[in-house]
Amino acid sequence: LDALEIINRCPAFRLLQSKIWKCEVYSGLIVTWRTGRILHSPEFEFEQNLCDAFLQHTEGFTADQNIHRIRALTLKAETMYLRGKWTEAINATNYMEKLYEMEVHAPIFFSLYDLDHSLFSIARRPYARMLLGDKETAIQECQYLIRNVLPRTDPMKLLNRTQMLLPLFAILKNEPDSLDAIRTAFQYYVVDPQRKYQIETPAQGIIDPLIRLLEVLADPEYIPKETIDWVLDPNTGHAPVFLNTICAHFCWAWSTITMELCLRVAKCLYRKGFRNQSILHKLVEKGYAQSAMTHSVVKGVSDDVLLIPAWHTHEPLLKELIDFASVVGYVPTTTTKNDNDGTVGLSSTTESKFRKTEMTSLGKIWLAR
Repeated sequence: LDALEIINRCPAFRLLQSKIWKCEVYSGLIVTWRTGRILHSPEFEFEQNLCDAFLQHTEGFTADQNIHRIRALTLKAETMYLRGKWTEAINATNYMEKLYEMEVHAPIFFSLYDLDHSLFSIARRPYARMLLGDKETAIQECQYLIRNVLPRTDPMKLLNRTQMLLPLFAILKNEPDSLDAIRTAFQYYVVDPQRKYQIETPAQGIIDPLIRLLEVLADPEYIPKETIDWVLDPNTGHAPVFLNTICAHFCWAWSTITMELCLRVAKCLYRKGFRNQSILHKLVEKGYAQSAMTHSVVKGVSDDVLLIPAWHTHEPLLKELIDFASVVGYVPTTTTKNDNDGTVGLSSTTESKFRKTEMTSLGKIWLAR
């Protein structure tokens, strides 16, 4: 922020023929914001000011400078998406997609950031369509991405592939006719390459609960014993705040995935006549703990929902968990409140590792503009 303010105040800046280098300052701020080191403001004022300034800065860029324009439009699409402005997010993505060429731009983004956020915006678009009520088009677009886009992505970039699949999972996992397609895609494009090439990836922690959840959803009446053991193990399913925040930016927090797995396992056991209250309570308790982790990255300090897509995915599951908890007689010790329907989850007992970055006076001046 200080760097941007200094640049804006410097008289010599207007004499420079190239404006490209300033894009790196914007990109650095995007990374800091996206990973939670700058906490989201209630109405995303900072984020909207940032992406608007970035877009204005890249106006008039030539074709060989499109990569900066693409990054600015990607930020715009992501900001609108996180605030639940679905139409604006789709429009920004459509504009960006006209400039984006995967074979040309993806290698550049990977060399700089090891991720291609342009693909992420394209993958988020079906979820935005679904929340606008166009579920049929959303499913068709998911199928198109699985058939035509995923095969062109780098098999060594497993985190990129996994994150790209998250919005598709959130749409297709509850569609019986499409569940097999998303399971097959995940196996072929993420799990198999990881095992074949022995790739060490931060996505590994997400892969384990996803594999198990997809198995449970495919056959909800049969839970493998190793999955039950995995869920009951107190050392499994703990999402690092950094990666949980990133996953929540798509629509499905890592902790929400684990929470749903706990819920599905518990409900299956109960349907089959299992009445060991100690075990059932452990599953519910772990589900509540995972819910608290989602709450800590999706909501602000005043309990406002900041990452709206992630809350859309999380809230129905949380209500389902609360209902099941009452069935098995589990009472959480501490709760958070939802303005609409009262108690919806367990409050976190630990503070976030990240704090809002302290800004100097110059940074605050730039933010206020």
